[in-house]
Amino acid sequence: AGEFPTVANNRMLKSLFSNDDVLKEYLIENGNQYSDSVKEKIKAYLGGRKAVLGISSEQPKFKAVQLANWFRVNNYFARQFDYNVDPITQMQVVKLLYFAYGRFLVKSKKKLFSSPILHLQYGPVVEEVHQQFRGMVVLDSDKPDKQASKIII
Repeated sequence: AGEFPTVANNRMLKSLFSNDDVLKEYLIENGNQYSDSVKEKIKAYLGGRKAVLGISSEQPKFKAVQLANWFRVNNYFARQFDYNVDPITQMQVVKLLYFAYGRFLVKSKKKLFSSPILHLQYGPVVEEVHQQFRGMVVLDSDKPDKQASKIII
């Protein structure tokens, strides 16, 4: 659904994935709430088989930092035309990348970029972008740097 699980749901997910018996019991009791494809993937996991996700093995066309820079430049021009637009933050860029990755994956069955998405305490982080902009909250309070302008299309 594009939302982060609540604390209660997160505990339940951890318990489901840490103990196969709990997952089997959960599937028996709640299986009618899920599609056949989801149930099949769970059964494949429990049977020690890899579920077929149908994700293309094609190499991604973009790097996460390239897309982050595109968001930075886009934000800069938006701010030039609308003074109510705030400078973009690292957290906003990562959320945009996270959602763009998910939407792209669902639509195309391809990865948008190859950089791993890590789960940290306060939410998802795109590793490559996190390393590039470490310690920065606001990415561009003025004009983006030269790196952001080197967008490869």
